[in-house]
Amino acid sequence: MYPTNSIKTTGESLGITKIRQEALSTLAQDTEYRVRSIIQDASKFMRHSKRKTLLVSDINNALKLRNIQPIYGHDYIANPKYSSVLTSTEDVYFEDEEEVDLSSLFNKPIPAPPQSVVYSTHWLAIEGVQPKIPQNPDFDLEETPAGSSEKSEEKPVDISPLSNAEILVKHTLSRELQLYFDCIKSSLLGSEVAIQNAAIECIESDAGIHQLIPYFIQLANDMIFSKSSTLHTLNLVISLIKAILTNPHFYIEPYLHQILPLLLTCLLGVNLTHNSNDNHWELRDKAAELIGFISASFGNMYHSLSQKLARTFLRTLLDPSMPLESTYGSIKGIFGIGKESVRVLLLPNIKLILKNLQSELSKGDPQSRPSVDKILSLLQDSLRDYAIKISDLEISLDQPAEEQDTSIESIHEQLKLRFDETLASKLVSFSDVKSWWHILLQ
Repeated sequence: MYPTNSIKTTGESLGITKIRQEALSTLAQDTEYRVRSIIQDASKFMRHSKRKTLLVSDINNALKLRNIQPIYGHDYIANPKYSSVLTSTEDVYFEDEEEVDLSSLFNKPIPAPPQSVVYSTHWLAIEGVQPKIPQNPDFDLEETPAGSSEKSEEKPVDISPLSNAEILVKHTLSRELQLYFDCIKSSLLGSEVAIQNAAIECIESDAGIHQLIPYFIQLANDMIFSKSSTLHTLNLVISLIKAILTNPHFYIEPYLHQILPLLLTCLLGVNLTHNSNDNHWELRDKAAELIGFISASFGNMYHSLSQKLARTFLRTLLDPSMPLESTYGSIKGIFGIGKESVRVLLLPNIKLILKNLQSELSKGDPQSRPSVDKILSLLQDSLRDYAIKISDLEISLDQPAEEQDTSIESIHEQLKLRFDETLASKLVSFSDVKSWWHILLQ
């Protein structure tokens, strides 16, 4: 039982001198119940912390759990000393306080002032490799000592045998995930197309393999930049990235900054394969489709995503020194990230693009003619699809179209002024040009 005398002493300290015995007994029982509850909760914190000593922090956590102000001014490291004072009822204990001699305190030498706060910079990592300097942490990657569990002794999966970069963080996988990744890796690097497709389907639908996402991305990176990469290998990388993006069990947002450079390489890169006769245009179309999917799916969460992609494509598009393959990829990318990008970035610059294409043809290189034709065909089809979507949207919003001269000759003349003769002739060749041509003049 909690002593009633303690309740009486506490009341007297607060100026309450007359308390009936029944009230003292009730308050003592209530105090005992609450103290017991606090100690039981503190014991739970102690056991969950795998300790056998009850600390002041456990009591404070128990008080916070019950929305009670924690105790301040106590430290479990200190060993407090208590003294007693005899009163008329019982002994009262108090904590001894050290007496400080002010004269000796004033005569002590003044300590040196602390150093001022300064800021400095250093390289945390250079191209993924951490330099060994005092400012960077030193990770201990040695094997665990004998006697530890079998799970803790498992080594990280070797995903890039050609890389000599220093591993900065130990990433331990279960034995099952290691076997799963080894099987997927050997299947993708093999020559059997059916087995490769089966591996892609597994990545696209399997659950419980989220921990392997960075390993899959690194594998795709190694496949792209391998010296022996072929067009089939790059198409396989696109299928791998598509499977990662479409798996409903993956949380892919933290890895977008690693996936986008791979897709941009396939979209804007030059000399993607060693064989110049490979049909790399389809590969660029697939990469642009995935970039458009990322922009549409995650653009609302990351507002600068579409803007950064648009700046990349526009900078490539307006650079006359870039090859025609990169120009094709940038145009395809702008159409992929949305109608607003086409209206703001592409339409005002089509004349400049066509001028750059004409300058490439004037150089007399016979290999540039197929690329120029491919870009013109892309502009022709994509502008038509864009104009039809905008026209359908205006019809759905009941916005009346402006009355204009809709003869083919007039349409051709206005499109010629807007673009040039070549593209205007290709656009008016569509049978439905009268229903959407005015959109391209806006």
